[in-house]
Amino acid sequence: MFGLTSGGPYNYNGTFKWLRSSDQRVRESIDYAICLNSVGSWKNELWLHVSKPPENVYIKQIFDGISDVAKELGVTVGVRHKKINISNPRVAWEHEQFSRHRVTAVTLSELSSPPEFLEHAGGLYDSRDNVKDTVVIKTIKLITESLARYIYDHEGRKIEIFADGSSLAVNPSYVKLWLDLLSRTPRVAPFLTKSDPIITGLKKVASVTFDLVILLAVATYLSVLFIFLVITTRGLDDLISIFRRPPSRKTKAA
Repeated sequence: MFGLTSGGPYNYNGTFKWLRSSDQRVRESIDYAICLNSVGSWKNELWLHVSKPPENVYIKQIFDGISDVAKELGVTVGVRHKKINISNPRVAWEHEQFSRHRVTAVTLSELSSPPEFLEHAGGLYDSRDNVKDTVVIKTIKLITESLARYIYDHEGRKIEIFADGSSLAVNPSYVKLWLDLLSRTPRVAPFLTKSDPIITGLKKVASVTFDLVILLAVATYLSVLFIFLVITTRGLDDLISIFRRPPSRKTKAA
């Protein structure tokens, strides 16, 4: 099962919503989840981020499976362990959303440490400027080969299921077409909650801006109405005299 969720850099709310709305039996049927983060422009090193200790049997199995394929591709894969802070609603990596629902998960990324909020995450729009097709193809080969060996119990064996030149080989043209298609659609964040920092910040800005606009509109309307009534009832001279300076006391005494 493959999922393409929105709200990536915004606390991975797309994944959070899916996990909450999915049936418990579906979650329990997941052996493990591999989340991808910033895998379109790396060189020869990737990091596997985990919430459970690397010595955990399931985590070790996932890491060994990916590492074996990575060595064949000339790629180095390291592992980074970070505990989840349950009291903090903000998560550092997408796999933490799965871990909170008791689903074994990891995140594969070129980043060795989690970025700060919205740092290196781009904006609301996807862009292909920094994405390399060859790197994406190598990432696909790494993930699919390790998954296939796990599914068909070929782990630890030098059996290349998606060998280049075979009928199952990764198709570069197909990958390029998908990248073009996905980069055309803005990555809006429709899964943000009302209490999310982004929504809260936008509400504050919108509230202040709205108040200023209303204030200016009302002031302009009252000014125009006042000028119109004075001119129609008392004449233009009376309107001008309102803005004239009153004569000084010395002038009156003279």
